[in-house]
Amino acid sequence: MSLIPVLSLSLVTHYAMHDEDNHYPWNLSGNLTYANVGAAMAVDTTAPATARLATTGDIIIGRLEQVEVRSVEGVTVGTIAMSGGMILPIDTTAGSVAPAIGDSVEGGVIPGTVVKLAPAQGRGNIVTGFSPDGTQAIVLFI
Repeated sequence: MSLIPVLSLSLVTHYAMHDEDNHYPWNLSGNLTYANVGAAMAVDTTAPATARLATTGDIIIGRLEQVEVRSVEGVTVGTIAMSGGMILPIDTTAGSVAPAIGDSVEGGVIPGTVVKLAPAQGRGNIVTGFSPDGTQAIVLFI
């Protein structure tokens, strides 16, 4: 997963237009590492203030920005950007529906990825563009 995507030339893009005030600390479940930075995240309802990689049908709460494995304490914590423009990987699993500009997204089959959300279920995010190779969506969380 590319951390710094090469975007097509455009006069306006919403990628990386987020407010540092909307980055929040979370406990992270699963074996997340720095390699997971950039993934779509969802709430893990099994523990308070805990997030996990988004999977099929999950409401996406934001993009994982930082991971800190605290081995002495036995926990993993991280920072999740929860509003603004973010680039998220698109699920490429057979049968997955890729989003188009104007669509909302939800968790895909591949953990940490996104797919098109049914039109009647908009969830506070909108796709505004794509990486040049089409593997990542620029999603504006509002």
